[in-house]
Amino acid sequence: MRQLSKMQSVSAKAGRSLQRIGNLQAFQVYTQVAGWVGQATNAIKSFGSDTATAIDKTAKSARNLGLSYGEFAGLGMAASEAGLQTEQLFDVFKDMNKNTAEAAAGAGGAGDAFRELGLDANELLAMNPAKRFETIVGALGHVGNAAERSAIAMRIFGEQGVRLGSLYATGAAGIAEAVEMAQRLGLK
Repeated sequence: MRQLSKMQSVSAKAGRSLQRIGNLQAFQVYTQVAGWVGQATNAIKSFGSDTATAIDKTAKSARNLGLSYGEFAGLGMAASEAGLQTEQLFDVFKDMNKNTAEAAAGAGGAGDAFRELGLDANELLAMNPAKRFETIVGALGHVGNAAERSAIAMRIFGEQGVRLGSLYATGAAGIAEAVEMAQRLGLK
């Protein structure tokens, strides 16, 4: 009887030890999972914050260029196919607007570039910037020689004009389609 009692005591101690080990392992698993959940939550917060910041920046860029958010977002989609980032597209539009205004006033070096494309700077200046961009890109698409097209594009769009190469192939219709798609997606 004594041995049975002793065995029961040892068995109970072993059970409590195993339970403590199990509790420790469960706690370790819980701690690990809680850490993962915290990391995932932080990643989601960061993504949301980064997305909101990007949308705000794009909206401000669009306003500064005289475009709606949807127009700039659509143009951004088209430009990304050519490898341009939003900041680079902003620079393209900034240079295009500046060079068009200067050419319309008879100043700057872009006047000859517009004439080579058969475009009138005053007519371009009267257009919405998105339509102006579509018109110029469409005209550049008809320039057969790549070196000549690049030189003209740089005089109008600045350094980034060379990077718009794939847009010249899609032309004004491809750009208009990208803007239309952005607006259909609710980007106004």
